[in-house]
Amino acid sequence: MNYKFIVIYSDGPMGASTLGSLLEKYGFLNIPFRKIYLSEYVMGIRNLSDKAMQNKFLAILKEFSREMIMGGTCMRDRNSRKGQIRALKPTEEEINNFLAFEPHDLHSLISHCYLFAAKNLIYKGYNIPLRGFILYDLPQFRKSFDFTQTEYLKRLNKLSNFTCLTMNREFKEWCASLLSQQDPKIKNSLRGRTISLEKLFKRWKKIQKLSEISNIINIDINSVLLPNTQKTNNLISKKLKLPKIKEKTLKNQLFDLYGSLEKYNLAFKPADKSFEETCFLNKVIFENYIKFPIIIRFIINIIFNGFRTIGFLKVY
Repeated sequence: MNYKFIVIYSDGPMGASTLGSLLEKYGFLNIPFRKIYLSEYVMGIRNLSDKAMQNKFLAILKEFSREMIMGGTCMRDRNSRKGQIRALKPTEEEINNFLAFEPHDLHSLISHCYLFAAKNLIYKGYNIPLRGFILYDLPQFRKSFDFTQTEYLKRLNKLSNFTCLTMNREFKEWCASLLSQQDPKIKNSLRGRTISLEKLFKRWKKIQKLSEISNIINIDINSVLLPNTQKTNNLISKKLKLPKIKEKTLKNQLFDLYGSLEKYNLAFKPADKSFEETCFLNKVIFENYIKFPIIIRFIINIIFNGFRTIGFLKVY
């Protein structure tokens, strides 16, 4: 089978799983697996026969065979959910057969891993016939590589049967959402309270650079969410050269938001209110930070983190 591969590349809370849930309806397998060493295989750092991707899939399936809280429309929604078992743990024989496979190229390795995972899922089924796979990818911060994100995506986009989409979002919303994921984890210690807005700004600027790469589809989170969802639906149909799925049909289906199934209106309704609900001073800082020269940004950083060290300016 000549499968197609759709890579959704995102950094932080960008709505990647929401986009993936819509792409799934066009016949692509959508399962919540990340950090599968894709960039290392694409850039030739890893050997296709090293079993790293296969072992990663086994590790994730093992986690999924236990009750886990994940997915949902936002952090608040996710934290309100009960744990759920999403997969069966493979038998020893199944694991041995899975690991015995020797891929002849990257396409066969990815297909082998995703099809194996799909057979063990119990929280949902998948489309037959299957057109291909949705791969969630993100920058690697804990490892230092000789290639840049841009170099990696350019090479990835040249691979046959690969389509690459990058997610984007306004700095103010992205920053607030990122902190809303981190701040609830902060305990009484000072660790984690301070955050470099300048580092976040540089990280966000790299995202903007990725959208300039030719032949890569750039998707803004707001274009995926209601009331704009049908515009992205039209774009998907056009780019993939597939018949458009009517809105009426979509409204009668469930959508997989990173391991949690939701109805259409709930899945695509804007749910992340972290920027709208944060305090006034945070709003002013997040909205205007990128407009200032570096000296002013330096001063803002000091003031911002000064307040955070004494327990203020948290985002929930």
